Amino acid sequence: MQNEITLRPYYPNPFKPAGIEFELPEQAEITLEVFDKNGKPHKTIYEKETMINGTHKLDLNSFHLDEGEYTLRLSANIFGKEFRTAKNIVIGK
Repeated sequence: MQNEITLRPYYPNPFKPAGIEFELPEQAEITLEVFDKNGKPHKTIYEKETMINGTHKLDLNSFHLDEGEYTLRLSANIFGKEFRTAKNIVIGK
């Protein structure tokens, strides 16, 4: 089993429309959170959702994020072990 999860934008950064993709090596319980540029929680997209292994694409436009800088944090629990990764993004026009 690969011991990592990946999170990456799949459009140029800054980008509009806003999209990301993440890859899970195994089925996992994930939490995907958005933080503003000051590190304050802005929105939780997924909270303890079970996802199958593989690549998942997500259109961030459907979550109505305003133009600005954000940090996306993906946490995944795989077989009782916690993995975390983060990515800074810019939502532009």
